[in-house]
Amino acid sequence: LRALFARFDALEAPPALLPALLLIKNGTHNEGGYHVIIKRPISIVGESREGCIVLGGLYIRGKKEDDVNVSNLTLRESKGHGVFGVFGYDGASMHLDNVSVENSGINGVFVRETKRSTMKNCNVSHSKQSGLVVQGGGLMTIDGNGTTIHHNCSNGNSWNYGLYTTTPLPSILHHL
Repeated sequence: LRALFARFDALEAPPALLPALLLIKNGTHNEGGYHVIIKRPISIVGESREGCIVLGGLYIRGKKEDDVNVSNLTLRESKGHGVFGVFGYDGASMHLDNVSVENSGINGVFVRETKRSTMKNCNVSHSKQSGLVVQGGGLMTIDGNGTTIHHNCSNGNSWNYGLYTTTPLPSILHHL
């Protein structure tokens, strides 16, 4: 997946000439724990959350008006600083649907400065630090009866949380 997205970036083609949909078959897709850098709008759909396993994470960039949709897969064992299960930073919004983020080396899902990100029917568990981090005025709308954030903060630091935000709490509650 990393090589595929690197190839998309190298082509420097207009978005209309690159795929808008990526379908991933069931199986284990080993990224060595590293992140796949996504700099363009795209929908990534796994065959099933239980069967489509990506060993690594996603680093979502792109323009503020862009959307990256990810559904029906599991992101597992991302590692290293700056490599999170899913990381949306000052760019494209991410929309996670029926995604499991497990055993992240830092935080499970991290949102900074993006304002339109969503998470529906997702599981975020066993991250070494916080399960979900929202900072820098970012917003994450959480929905769905199947959404769980649990068993995070496995590194034992008291400053880690299941849900951590620097956004004022009334603003967060408005979106939950």
